Amino acid sequence: MDDDNNLLGRIYEAALDRDLWPEVLNGLRELVGCQAGGLLHAQATPSHVTALGVTGFEPAMADRISELFSDPDDNPFLRQLPALIPGTPISRQQLVNDEEFERGRIYKDFFRPLGLYHDVTTPMVLWHGEAVGMFLSRPKSAGAMDQDDIRVLKPWIPHLQRALQIYSELGKQRVGFLALSDLLDQISNGVALVRPDGRVMAMNAAMEQMVAAGDGLTLENGRLGLQRGLARGGLEDAVACAVSGGGAGSLLIGRPSGKRAYPAFVLPLPRTASINGTQTAVAAVLVSDPDGDMEPHARAAARLYGLSPMETTVAIEIAKGAGRTAVALALGISRHTVKTHLGRIFEKTSAQGQVELARIMGATSILQDGADQ
Repeated sequence: MDDDNNLLGRIYEAALDRDLWPEVLNGLRELVGCQAGGLLHAQATPSHVTALGVTGFEPAMADRISELFSDPDDNPFLRQLPALIPGTPISRQQLVNDEEFERGRIYKDFFRPLGLYHDVTTPMVLWHGEAVGMFLSRPKSAGAMDQDDIRVLKPWIPHLQRALQIYSELGKQRVGFLALSDLLDQISNGVALVRPDGRVMAMNAAMEQMVAAGDGLTLENGRLGLQRGLARGGLEDAVACAVSGGGAGSLLIGRPSGKRAYPAFVLPLPRTASINGTQTAVAAVLVSDPDGDMEPHARAAARLYGLSPMETTVAIEIAKGAGRTAVALALGISRHTVKTHLGRIFEKTSAQGQVELARIMGATSILQDGADQ
């Protein structure tokens, strides 16, 4: 009974850690007197097989599974994939007779060198055009798999199926989380996704840099916080308001360095948001640096509006807050030339003045420099 409980525990632990599948297979092969086993993922079109876990094989032979098992002409499991019933063990003889099996490459290059002949295959999970299946193999002298072997395996199959479904769902969530992380890292503003208690669930590279700078933002015990005064409570209150359905909030984050405060916005995300496998209310905290370099983003905006190189340079200086005289002196041109360029810039961008032009030039600042290239 203890051995059974240990094997059952290992099955569900393997749903979280694929490195434990060989231990599960090892326990199952011992139950039915087998020498080796494998848990394989099979794709029908194009045909391809990969191993999720193996036991009883030398590493060099295990590495050949994908090469040898991916050819449907040699692999009867792949050929009959649409007709197989999930959870139903099937002996090798039910898939292919001995004579045909012995002619195939899988036998000649895989089973025979390992001294294996008989096996039982169980399709665990079937999707459209793909499946996960388990096979357990033993030598010819041990005899073919029979109904007694299948009766021993059957109680374990529902647990294996459930563990594989959990493993698959977690895999999708891992992929989704990595995609989310990549997306957030394309944003130049600092972004953190936080729970109601302020604990960070995801953070982009820009926010990590702001926290590392230690100039207003902190990350303590996994919680995003602020360094001084009213701002600390202001952030907590804004997050609580956002996740409780109270809407978006904003605040200024003071900076000990004396630089201009960070403008911060706290936005509610859908209450059904699932981040890293956890479904909960989430708020997005967006923080921008008013002293950050906006020139690359302004050049991106200039390309969007078809500004010439000189018009782009003038627009950037204006967006930085310089007046027409200062721009003329900085660029070594007359004030009249600056005015002429500005007229063309206003026409192309539909800006009604220098303030609106500055807003337009900064409109692409949410993206990292490389995103527009």
